[in-house]
Amino acid sequence: MKPSASVAATDDFLQSILALPAVPRQPNTHIVDQLYTTLVDSNAYDETKRLWSGFPVDDRDENDNDTKNDNGEENDNSEEDDSSENNNGEENNNGEENNKTVEDVFRGPFVAAASAINQACRHLDHFPVQLWSSWIDKHSTAPASRDDDIPELLPGIFAVLGTEKEHQEWESEAALNLGAASEAGSVTPTEVKANQEKGVARAHWLRVHVPVEIKSDNGDITPAVGRLCRMMRQIFREQVDRRFVLGLVFCKSELSVWLCDRLGLLGTQTPFNIHEEPKKFIQIVAALALLNPERLGWDTSMRLYRPSSPTAPFVHSYDRSVRFEHFHSTLDETHWAIDMPSRDGSDRETFISVHRLSMARSEVMHGRATIVWEVVRHNDIGGNSNGNIQRYVLKQGWRAMGMHKEAKFYDRLPSGDDHVGANVGKLYSSEDVEIAKGVRDTTSWIRHKLTTTPLCVPGYDATAEEAVDVQSASGITTESTPLTDTKAPPRVLSRLLMETYGWPIKFFKDIPELLRVIRDALRGHQDLYYKAGVLHRDISIGNILICPEDDVGKKTHGRIIDLDYAKLTDKYIDPVRSLPREEWDERMESKYTILNADLKVDVRCHVEEAAFSELYNRFKGRKPGALLDYVDEVIRYKGLPTGTLESVRTLTCDDLDIYPETEPRPDFSGHDPWAASRIATLPFASAEILTDTPYITMWNYKSVSHNSIHDVEALFWVTQYLCLTCDGPGGSRRNELLGDNLRGAPESLERIVFCFFESTANVHANNRQIFFSKKTLESIIMPQFHPYFDSLKPLMAEWWRLLRTAYMFPPAPAMHRHVIAAVEKTLREIEGTLPSTLHEATEAELARRKGDLARAQEFRLWAQQSLTTGSAAL
Repeated sequence: MKPSASVAATDDFLQSILALPAVPRQPNTHIVDQLYTTLVDSNAYDETKRLWSGFPVDDRDENDNDTKNDNGEENDNSEEDDSSENNNGEENNNGEENNKTVEDVFRGPFVAAASAINQACRHLDHFPVQLWSSWIDKHSTAPASRDDDIPELLPGIFAVLGTEKEHQEWESEAALNLGAASEAGSVTPTEVKANQEKGVARAHWLRVHVPVEIKSDNGDITPAVGRLCRMMRQIFREQVDRRFVLGLVFCKSELSVWLCDRLGLLGTQTPFNIHEEPKKFIQIVAALALLNPERLGWDTSMRLYRPSSPTAPFVHSYDRSVRFEHFHSTLDETHWAIDMPSRDGSDRETFISVHRLSMARSEVMHGRATIVWEVVRHNDIGGNSNGNIQRYVLKQGWRAMGMHKEAKFYDRLPSGDDHVGANVGKLYSSEDVEIAKGVRDTTSWIRHKLTTTPLCVPGYDATAEEAVDVQSASGITTESTPLTDTKAPPRVLSRLLMETYGWPIKFFKDIPELLRVIRDALRGHQDLYYKAGVLHRDISIGNILICPEDDVGKKTHGRIIDLDYAKLTDKYIDPVRSLPREEWDERMESKYTILNADLKVDVRCHVEEAAFSELYNRFKGRKPGALLDYVDEVIRYKGLPTGTLESVRTLTCDDLDIYPETEPRPDFSGHDPWAASRIATLPFASAEILTDTPYITMWNYKSVSHNSIHDVEALFWVTQYLCLTCDGPGGSRRNELLGDNLRGAPESLERIVFCFFESTANVHANNRQIFFSKKTLESIIMPQFHPYFDSLKPLMAEWWRLLRTAYMFPPAPAMHRHVIAAVEKTLREIEGTLPSTLHEATEAELARRKGDLARAQEFRLWAQQSLTTGSAAL
């Protein structure tokens, strides 16, 4: 397995990440020394025995005490051994104690020791506690997620936010909150009680400060670290205002510290014995209380929004005044206040999250961990409650340093022309997030540039972490191309605020809308490519939006978004002027004569002068016969009628798919296709990019440079996927492909969907195959389209032909225009045959859109009501 974590020298780790200062005005006295004295005086730590209170003595001491008396003589313990049973062979009152696991023996003493250190910190004179927390043992209660699809995890020990009393009040409030919600519905008392218990368990994830994994022996700790990683991942998922998470692994007497940020997992190289080195233990627990929240993993740029508290509407989630109701019932509906630059960058504005739109990657421990919210401007909430409120989309993720900021790609579109970029997402503002008065990256600020050594941890794999979950967009879960460089660059938290709001393309309401959105996505891609020198490189279902133009979502247009993995160039290739006949030289005249002579014999055709002049420029310098091969290819696969013995047919520019080049073409040659951590969403990626091997090898290219044709191909696969897996409008997956129905699905449909889209190992080979066989497309794939998409089969066949021809005879400078023309032709044909009544699924999708678009206004009314009544209840 590829190394998926790393470790640093224990002392270096503690003195960098969990460093505590000296006592003010006493430079030779350290906080840890003060705490140590307090703990010895209170008998929490026995300095003579070198043992924390409540812990059993080690194995060596136990054996000595069992076999010798105070005089060093051996004891006869046979009578004592028999005392565990009475004369009837029954267990005595210690039976319950004897049934404890080895882990149980250490949980209580560990919590007591950590709590004693925590309590001592609260009484320090010069160092106020920054993060109030308490240590609890909850190994018998599974802390469920607030999302039902997340499996329950069972950590033994937590450090949770708040004092012991505050934590008990938090649990009680959670039980009452969810219990009351249950009583409002038609549920039984038993179900109400179950929901109350579940509410208590769920509340834990919101308050976990540090998870602890307990292990019964001092052997290999990597399995325990793997279990700790799963807990850390869940914390990332539940607590979206965490930049990193700290955790502990305790093995009988030895402790190691682990940190997980978006660069992966980092731990202390050598566990230490908490009894032999008590000051290290004190330092760790004290640091978890005394360091500033941002040094302990919290994102202080995010605050909870609670309009019911008008004097303090914004508060950090770790504040002691926070209540369970401020998080609302689900992760999606929790409202956060986030400041962003104004449009011109001259000021800062506060935006409030209305709804979380995407969280598919929020728990990723090695990657971007992207989260997307629907937000509104805070200043707009108090406006006219009857008027519409402007919605925005806020996206945050951990960008690898060295990669361009996403905003840079949007900014390259020329301003002043309303038509250019009309089908590209519209940027409002962006920034790299500042923490503690500066932009802080994972390597320098979180990890303090520690020297590390790779470590393999079962249950945590960097390749898997870099995978992309596209469940919310396409209904399947798959992987993207993994990071290929094991030396990952530092990451910084970036935010992007967009004015563009919409729904992924799979939520189309009818075929005409689907075609218009495909066309608009091609137009947007074309504008980025030609006008900005930007290549998208990540076409997928989630990156093509249906954008509403009214309040109910009936009138829409398409936009292309998400330029995280785009590349750019300032190099352009000027178009070559097509020469009129009077400017041809002898060589050109000769080739024209030879070409038409061959075509007249073979297919009774003749290429017109304008078409030949364009083709001559395109194939100049190519192998002999390339131009003739191209004409033959177009005639064959386009199905052009040929001439007769009596009449030779003239082939025009339209016949031969020729659009004269009128503007410079971006030059991406020489760009390394593996330069970024991810270059495509796997189900829709071109096999050329996945394998760095051309489909057609006749041109002897040494490598593949990601270009516009690969993105046009990706959109082809997106459309194919929708036709195969959707049961009509609205994005619902075909019943044949759901759950248990898979076994009863037509074998060919199931095989096609798996092989072309859901088989991560072979998708590139299957995609490659289709460009060599028209039969594969027309006889195997298209017959499995859902009947609703039958009208798109001619378009998909033409799209395939255009791609095949472009790959066989690169470059394809007019690829966008060819496919756009094919889509518009299909759109015109379909719009004339639409039924007079709406499809049932179309009506359902329009109803969904109406409710979705009303959400921001409903949120405004709730916020205004909360401000008036002082209640946060929804």
